[in-house]
Amino acid sequence: MNRRGFYSRMAIRNIWKNKRVYLPYLLTCICAAAMFYMMHFLTWNKEIDKMEGGDDIRSLLALGSVVIGIFSFIFLIYSNQFVMKQRKKELALYNILGLEKKHIRRILFSESLIAAALSLAGGCAAGIAGSKLMLLIFLKILRLPVVFGFYISGKGITSCLCLFGAVFLLILLDNCRRIQMTSPMELLNSQRAGEKMPKARWALAVVGILCTGSGYYLAITTKSPLAAMAVFFLAVLLVTVGTYFLFMAGSIALLTFLKKRKSFYYKTRNFASVSGLIYRMKQNAAGLASICILSTAVLLMVSATVCLYVGLNQITDARFARELQMTFNGGTAQERETVRNEVYRLLKENHISYKNVQEYQTFTNVVIETEGKLEWADKKNGKEALTGSRMLNLLTAEQYENLSGKKVSLKEGEVLFFTDGKGQERESVTIEDQTFRIVGTLKEAPYRGVLIGTMDMYFLIVTEPDFNRIVNGQDPAYAEGITLQMGVDLEGTDEEKIQDFRILTAGMKERISPVISAEGNGHYYVECRQDSEKLFRIIYGGLFFLGSFLGLLFLLATALIIYYKQVSEGYEDRERFQIMQKVGMDKKEVHQSIRRQVWMVFFLPLGMAVLHMAAAFPLVKRLLALMNLYQTSLYIVCTLGTILVFALVYGIIYWITARTYYRIVN
Repeated sequence: MNRRGFYSRMAIRNIWKNKRVYLPYLLTCICAAAMFYMMHFLTWNKEIDKMEGGDDIRSLLALGSVVIGIFSFIFLIYSNQFVMKQRKKELALYNILGLEKKHIRRILFSESLIAAALSLAGGCAAGIAGSKLMLLIFLKILRLPVVFGFYISGKGITSCLCLFGAVFLLILLDNCRRIQMTSPMELLNSQRAGEKMPKARWALAVVGILCTGSGYYLAITTKSPLAAMAVFFLAVLLVTVGTYFLFMAGSIALLTFLKKRKSFYYKTRNFASVSGLIYRMKQNAAGLASICILSTAVLLMVSATVCLYVGLNQITDARFARELQMTFNGGTAQERETVRNEVYRLLKENHISYKNVQEYQTFTNVVIETEGKLEWADKKNGKEALTGSRMLNLLTAEQYENLSGKKVSLKEGEVLFFTDGKGQERESVTIEDQTFRIVGTLKEAPYRGVLIGTMDMYFLIVTEPDFNRIVNGQDPAYAEGITLQMGVDLEGTDEEKIQDFRILTAGMKERISPVISAEGNGHYYVECRQDSEKLFRIIYGGLFFLGSFLGLLFLLATALIIYYKQVSEGYEDRERFQIMQKVGMDKKEVHQSIRRQVWMVFFLPLGMAVLHMAAAFPLVKRLLALMNLYQTSLYIVCTLGTILVFALVYGIIYWITARTYYRIVN
C-alpha cells in the first residue's frame, strides 16, 4: 500500500467523519477568502480611478482589505482550536493503536493541504463569481453608472493565496506542536479539562467592572467632539478588556454567589442550570466575550454608517444655506469689497443665472471658556484648550435683520445669544474684560453654513460699536478675522449647476487670487451643494458599504463561534444529563434545564452588546457631528433598527445551532 495514498485517504476520511465541526470551519475559510478577494478586487478596480474622490475611496477599501486580512488571520487560527478540541480523543487513539507522532503529523499535513486547497479554490471561485455583483452593489450605493465587462484580479488572487496559505501553514505548525508536546493520556483526558470547580476571582471581576465603567464614563461624559476623537479608542480598549474580565471572572463570581443562596440554588431547574454553568464557564467565558465584542462591532459599524448614508440630505442641509457659497476670510475691508464685486461680475459675464442672494459679514474665532469667561484661543494651550474650546461667531444687529427679516433693538452692552451646546440659559457673557448682558436668546442659529462640529458654537448678535470693540480688542495678528459670506441658488439641472460652479471657480482663481495674494492675509474658497453632495455620497456610501461588508464578516464569525459553542457544550452536556436522568430527573425537566441554560449563556452576549451600544451612544453621536450630522433622532432610529435586525438574525442563528445541540444531548 502506498503510504502517501494511505495518509491522504485517512485525511479525507477524518474530514468527513468530523464533518459536524469541519464543514462549518471550511465554509468559514471559503467565505473569508472570498470576502478578502472581493475587497481586494474593489480596491484596485480601474473604475475607482474614474471617480471623484477615487483616492479616498481606494484608501478606504484598502483599509477594509487590511482589516479583513488581519481578522481572518486571527479568527481562523482561533476557530482551529475548536476543531482540534473535538478531535483530541481521536488523535490520542491513533497514537495508542500504533501510529507514531510523525505519522499523525503526516495525516494532519494531508488534512491541512486538503483544507487549504478546498478553501482557496472555493474562496477564489466564490470571490470571482461575486466580485462583479459586489461592484454593481457598490456603484449602486454611490449612484454611479453601471459598467459592463468582467475581469479577474490577478493581484487579488495572489494576495489571497499568500495570506491564507500563511494562515494554514501556521495552523499546521500549531497542530503539530500540540501533538508533539502532549501524551496520548493527556489528549484523552483533555476534553474533561476544566471540570474542576473554578474559584470566584473577585479581584479580576472588580477590574472588569472598573475597566467597563471607565470606558462608559469616558463615552458618556466627553462633551466635545474634538475630545471624543482622542478618547474613542481608549474607551473601546477599556470596554473590550472589561468585557473579557467580566465574562471570565465576573460570571463565575455571580454564579458562585447564586449557588450560596440556598433558596435559589436548591430548586431543580436552578440547580441543574447553575451547577452546569459554573463548571464550564471558565471555558465558555472567552468565547462568549468574543461573541459580545463582535456583536458590538457589528452594531456600531452598521448603525453609524447607515446613519451617515441615510442622513446625507441632512448633512448637506446643515452645511449649505445656498447652493453656491463663497467664503472670504482674513482680508481687509477693501479686499472684501473687491472680492464681492468680482464675484457678481463673474456671475454676470458667464451668464450664470442665480436667485435668493444671501450676503453677510461675520467675525469668527476660537475662544477658550474658563469659569464662564471667554478668552482668545491664542492665549491658551494644552488640556484647557482641548476641553474648553468654543467657536465664537459675532454678527451685527443690522446683518442679522438682513438675514432673518426680523427687527431687533439693542443697546451697547446688550446681545442676543444662541449656542448649540450648554449655556443657553445664561444671563451674561464675558469676552476678555468686556461683559455683555443677554437680553434675548435665539431659537436657532442665525445662519447656516459650514458649521464646525469639533466644538460648541456661540452666536452673539451685537451692536456695531460693540462688534468693532470686540474685534479690535484681540491680538493684532488676528484683527483681520472678519469673514465675508456670499451665497446664491443656481438655476438649471444639477450637472449645469456643477458646471457653473467650476466656471466661477476658474474665474475667481484668475481674477481674485492676484488681488488678495499681495497682502497674503486673505483666503477664499467656493463650494457647490450639488458637487459636495456627490463627493459626500461617494465617501459616506463607501463607509456604508465597508461597514456593511465588515459587519457581514463579523456576523459570520459570531455565527461560527455560537455554533462551535453549541457543539462543544452538547458533547460535554450529553453525559452529564444522562446521569441526571438516571438519578431521577425526567426528560421534561432535563429539556427545561437545557433550554434555560442555553438561553442564559447565548443571549447574555447580545444583552451586553446592547448595553455597550447604549453607553457608546453619546460618544458616537459627537463623532458623527464631526461629519456634519447633527440629527440625534436619525441616529436613534438607525441604532434601534440595527439592533432589532441583528437580534432577529442572532435569534435565527441560535435557533439553528440549538437544534444541533439538542440532537447531540439527546
